Amino acid sequence: MKGKEVIFRVDGSHKLGIGHLMRCLEIADELKLRKGIRSVFFSHHSPLQVSITSQFNHKIFYHRGYSGEVTISREIRNYVAEMRPDGLIFDLAPDLTPRELKTIESINIPKIIFDDHGGARNRFDTVINAIAHPDHQKPQDRTTGIFQGPDYIILPQGNDSDSGWNIESNKILIAMGGSDPFNITLKALKAMSSLKTNHEIHLLLGPGYNFTGSIEDARKDVYQPLFIHKDLPIDEISPFLKKFKLGIMSFGLTVY
Repeated sequence: MKGKEVIFRVDGSHKLGIGHLMRCLEIADELKLRKGIRSVFFSHHSPLQVSITSQFNHKIFYHRGYSGEVTISREIRNYVAEMRPDGLIFDLAPDLTPRELKTIESINIPKIIFDDHGGARNRFDTVINAIAHPDHQKPQDRTTGIFQGPDYIILPQGNDSDSGWNIESNKILIAMGGSDPFNITLKALKAMSSLKTNHEIHLLLGPGYNFTGSIEDARKDVYQPLFIHKDLPIDEISPFLKKFKLGIMSFGLTVY
């Protein structure tokens, strides 16, 4: 293989959300920009992930879950044998069955896993837990390095400026992530409306949000002026946040 290359194993969907996917895309962009390292993604197919990844210039292989013996981990192993990439990064893949883990263990390149709080860590060289759980703060053996805590949370470009904040704004933002599979947005909207404040309420809905109809149904009962923002481009999110006096937001894996 000419040049350096890293494999990412990650999924994004309406059910899973898109925080893991966005984190890997941000890292892949930085690897390419700073080190000239190419990234290849292996993912299960979902329309939401296809729509997001199409905005990025990375090679992606989609596994459609067809029948037979070829699992996504075996596809990765076959790719490694042929192309000899330099590393493998798993981001909380939900399908890490014992069979999959055995396949992963046989892949003889450096392996990193993000947000593992189970038994997979011994199959990887490094574990990075940005959101650490107290009962999983120690490695199970001396061969696995664990790095954890808020220092490892990804902050996309554009978050490092202190300028542009409008602290006199009367606007309140509600943003519950890229998909909000439990529709916490609607609950927060109703709670905010019940306070009957003199603020504008703005909703930032991600590309995977499937409950826009419920928001429209609730609009007539909202006390304050309501504004809805949908599918804001990624590079516009940080400047957008500076328009608000208060943000009611979920704490995701990719923080803006």
